[in-house]
Amino acid sequence: LNDAFRQQLSSARAAGRPYHFITFEAGINDLLLQNKNAPEIFERMKELWALANAEGSTVAVIPTLPTNVA
Repeated sequence: LNDAFRQQLSSARAAGRPYHFITFEAGINDLLLQNKNAPEIFERMKELWALANAEGSTVAVIPTLPTNVA
């Protein structure tokens, strides 16, 4: 995902249409589909956040809501 995300950000900037704001839903797919734990999710979010910040984008994170899925 990082390579695709990086390419999308770079392409938008090169076309003169950089992303000013980016939102992330914090780990919902990681929790429900990939069984990742919180530290793994947080590290991944930091990587994506760093990529967005490097392109000059403002990042907003939407927290995962509690779920009863086990």
